[in-house]
Amino acid sequence: MLRASVIFSLFALQILPLVAQEKIDSVCVFRFCLRRDMFFVPYKSNEPQLEYLLAFVGRHKEEILNQRMFLIVNGYCNSLPTHKANLATAKLRSNRVKSELIVRRGLKEDCFITRNHAECGEYVTVSVHVVVSLADTLSEVGGVASVAMKTAPVRLSDTLVHLSALAVQPFMPTTVYPLPARTLMRYAPIVSSVGMRQASASPVPSRFALKTNLLYAAALLINAEAEFYFKRRLSLNLDWQYAWWSNRSKHKYYRLAAVSPELRYWFASKENFRGHFSGFYVGTGLYEFMARPTHGIQGEFFIAGGLTYGYMFSLGKRLRMEFSLGVGYMMTEYRQYHWDRGCYVYEKTQRYSYFGPTKAKVSLVWPLNRFKRKPKIE
Repeated sequence: MLRASVIFSLFALQILPLVAQEKIDSVCVFRFCLRRDMFFVPYKSNEPQLEYLLAFVGRHKEEILNQRMFLIVNGYCNSLPTHKANLATAKLRSNRVKSELIVRRGLKEDCFITRNHAECGEYVTVSVHVVVSLADTLSEVGGVASVAMKTAPVRLSDTLVHLSALAVQPFMPTTVYPLPARTLMRYAPIVSSVGMRQASASPVPSRFALKTNLLYAAALLINAEAEFYFKRRLSLNLDWQYAWWSNRSKHKYYRLAAVSPELRYWFASKENFRGHFSGFYVGTGLYEFMARPTHGIQGEFFIAGGLTYGYMFSLGKRLRMEFSLGVGYMMTEYRQYHWDRGCYVYEKTQRYSYFGPTKAKVSLVWPLNRFKRKPKIE
């Protein structure tokens, strides 16, 4: 009798994975663009995979909410230059996929077991782990569980694999092993990102910044700049300057209005608005200068263009400092005049061209939308 009981128990343990595996067919794989954490549903095969997963969760929502099933989420990223950046992006990707299930099917964070990896590829996998006690499994396959088996403390040896086997291999069908609920709670510290209920501030790359050039401000030139990242490593900077000072009694004029767009390429990719960059700029504007009554110039326009090189570094969490220099070609046409007997007398019109340094910047930078608060998940 004892030998028959042992043989039957071994048979039951062999077929435990097959009973649990009937719950789901395969791993759901959600693809992501290189270096991006945004979850695009129409991208590649994401839409049918998501529809399949939503349908499965809808059929088994009660079991999932009662923690008889867990959704195992594995996030992957290996397209960024550092391990830390890859791990952070993998975490964001996992959260994007989980948010779809939380919002559209009413799940909670406790329904997920999350692991993130700085390796393998650009995707997130979702599989199902079914929590089944040994006694319940024996009943399902036709065995009879003793009262002692139902009431005995659950041990790790009652399971077929250690918790480390929960890591889902990419692109492979899931082999789901039964794990007693009390064992899961006992060894929960092994599993990362279980029950993340507390809201936290997650860093989001800044794509827009406001700036002012301190050198221009010291020269009494009102100025403002705006820079926008429209693609990885590429940004567009728009520079605006304005000064319209005059003292008619002393015949002194300091007037300038100019605008200068600049296309920049950033050599560093770890964080926006930090590191070395080079760019190409153009600029135009009008001006008038008169420091003494005997000589004044008035320019209808000027045109400039050239190359820039600069460096930006951090001044804390919220601010940056930029140093840059522009070298290029400038051409202008202006009228020369002077003050004589109560009126301004025109002298001549001249053209002037110049090649060399055309702009210098020591700018204070304020990146916007650097941090984004996650909603609290109960």
